[in-house]
Amino acid sequence: MAGNPSFIGAFCNYLALITNKGLMPVSLDPKLIYLYELKPPRGYEYVNSHTKFAFLGDWIPIHITGVAYPIALISPGDILILSTVLFFILVVAYEFIYKNNRI
Repeated sequence: MAGNPSFIGAFCNYLALITNKGLMPVSLDPKLIYLYELKPPRGYEYVNSHTKFAFLGDWIPIHITGVAYPIALISPGDILILSTVLFFILVVAYEFIYKNNRI
């Protein structure tokens, strides 16, 4: 279980939370702050000089076509969790298709 990427991702998110007083650090490019609320959403804090493990916080931008700015920021832990969920969905779908001879 400990080698499961989703467990590692959850641990990374937990580590970021417990070392920052229960708040998830979020990093924004200063040019993008005006696109968001002037204060971070509840449960988050902007990275500052007191932030620990900032690299485990939300700093990876998610873009979609046609939108000039990121629609969300996610953490490395989120990527590990989401990749495990996607892998699980693909394995289940493959087994369903294979077992039902739908290829």
